[in-house]
Amino acid sequence: MFTKINKPVFFNEKIMKKIFKNEKLGKKLSAKLISEVMNLDYDIVYNNIEKSSEEIAFSALTVNSTADAIYYSDRMYFDIEINLYSSDSKPKQIESYVYQLYLGQIHTFKDYNKIKPIVQISIDSYDYLGEKDFIYKFYLMDNKYHKIVSDSIQMIHINLDYLRNISYNEIEKDELKKNLYFLICGNEELNQVYERVDKLMKEIIDESKKIAGIEKMNLYLTDEEMLELDKKHYIEVGYNQGREEKESEIVKSFYQNGASLELISKSTGLSIEDINKIIKEK
Repeated sequence: MFTKINKPVFFNEKIMKKIFKNEKLGKKLSAKLISEVMNLDYDIVYNNIEKSSEEIAFSALTVNSTADAIYYSDRMYFDIEINLYSSDSKPKQIESYVYQLYLGQIHTFKDYNKIKPIVQISIDSYDYLGEKDFIYKFYLMDNKYHKIVSDSIQMIHINLDYLRNISYNEIEKDELKKNLYFLICGNEELNQVYERVDKLMKEIIDESKKIAGIEKMNLYLTDEEMLELDKKHYIEVGYNQGREEKESEIVKSFYQNGASLELISKSTGLSIEDINKIIKEK
């Protein structure tokens, strides 16, 4: 008998990211997620998307700051993100992936007519807006009349914290909720969930257990462990932001005192391109 989740846990983010990048299962899982969130036919989505080899990152200096999984079709881009914890930098980080995908399509003014819409789907362990809803969808919208101005960028946040407040029995008829429930149920109820999910989710759970065993990782992280990771991320981002600011000051000081770009590059270890960007900053 299923009950509500008493102690917050979340599926290991590293394992889930490996699944999305898995050649065999990544495309299947992404197609399933896209089709269920956007009410599209699974076979059509699966047959028309491909995994992108493009790597985009929030910061070259921050560990684990690359986009989790990017897929594309002839018509759209899909960025799928797994967010274990919330932090001050998290919204900027995931938004930056969308902007990079958008601007990366523009090389000349003619490209504006060929831009593919971008849909970012974030699976969050936490409630992004705090409104206790399961899914939040964001578009470019007029502030006064709340009319959608453009759907060229869509950001969708799935709130897994919502599932912690209800039992599996209550959501079993909802395919999306049913298939994502294993992410927050914990070890004790995983076997029960396993018997009631579809074939693909069984494959994903099996592969996840295999990865966890080989790499000696816990399948689930506790709320305390997530908080600790959040602290580490906060310290890392703060350190790197300070480092970037210091490098910027050094480069500008060198340049203003007549140092050549080559000398600045040799002294700081930065590329000529990065130095030029810093010099052009206001």
